[in-house]
Amino acid sequence: MLNLHFAFTGHDISEHQQNDFQGNESGLERASEFTTEKLCFYSVRASDMNFLKTLINDDEIHEYSSEPIHSLGIEMWINEISSEVKFADAEFWIVSDMSKGILIGQMGVLRLIFEDGPRHCIVFMFAPDQWNQSWAAEALCGCAQYCFEKLKLTELCVALKPDDHRFRRLIQRADLKDRGQVIFQGSGMQLFGFERVAAVL
Repeated sequence: MLNLHFAFTGHDISEHQQNDFQGNESGLERASEFTTEKLCFYSVRASDMNFLKTLINDDEIHEYSSEPIHSLGIEMWINEISSEVKFADAEFWIVSDMSKGILIGQMGVLRLIFEDGPRHCIVFMFAPDQWNQSWAAEALCGCAQYCFEKLKLTELCVALKPDDHRFRRLIQRADLKDRGQVIFQGSGMQLFGFERVAAVL
């Protein structure tokens, strides 16, 4: 079980993190939305565009991202970040290593409409050169706990390749109960459901 110190915070960023946001005019005012033991989650701003474009244009990014990165995910991220207009049905964060202020990726949660009602889906991109199984599991767990605590959800989906056992293992490492494949008609997405395990929190 991951040992998370999960908290919704408004703390100022560290000196390391300030240095990491060079060229970000609003970087010195940025505060974390929430933190886990080792990671900070920050609201995405337009000044993060260069980092996100670097991720998107990386030839290896498809190996370190959820499925929507190739379809609705990119379009929504780019539209939101470039306009700084927040979608009512989506939240996005830049994820940073707290000790060094290194940006390791982006995570978000989308509200998707199914035939039997709405579901929330976690999407993510991790920088290939910063990929770390421990970080990825902690980021997934932190994002899930945010949804459980702040959005009061009891289950979530994540879009993974059916044969991508790496990320299926991450779900298990994050102490989330795998509920198997969920069908999202007409999307071309392979969604897998998981739910909260009460012992985590």
